[in-house]
Amino acid sequence: MKIHLIALTSIFAFSNVVLAGFEWTHKGNEGEDASSHWYYFFKSNGDSIEHVRSVWNGGAQNPPDIIDYFIDGSQIKIRHSTGKRDDLEDLIAGRETKLDLVNEYKISSKHAEAMLLAPDPDKPLNSDQRRDLANLLFLLAKDRKPIDQKEP
Repeated sequence: MKIHLIALTSIFAFSNVVLAGFEWTHKGNEGEDASSHWYYFFKSNGDSIEHVRSVWNGGAQNPPDIIDYFIDGSQIKIRHSTGKRDDLEDLIAGRETKLDLVNEYKISSKHAEAMLLAPDPDKPLNSDQRRDLANLLFLLAKDRKPIDQKEP
């Protein structure tokens, strides 16, 4: 019984390691200079984009900066996090690591007959929220390549 439990635990742990980076369906990247680079990851359900992640490698000495955009039909949840330099290789490969939350918020909308409307006028977006939305639009408009699910 103990051997079966160890084998089952090993299989579960191995499958999590192997499959950890394969939530993403598309990716892209661009560099600012020799030491500063941006990596983008997209998760699509086939009809629409559900999750976008932007990873800045931190340049030569800063910790990596991560912005996640979770998109559904009624809101966009935006999460800013930082990572550890030791985890940079995993982050730029699209794998999950432990992140330190900086801030998180949601921008909600409401449905009208023919369109999705902005939040009520008494809740205007601040400059950081407008910048985050502009960055999301930029990322959604970028060319991206499908991720081959067989990559190591």
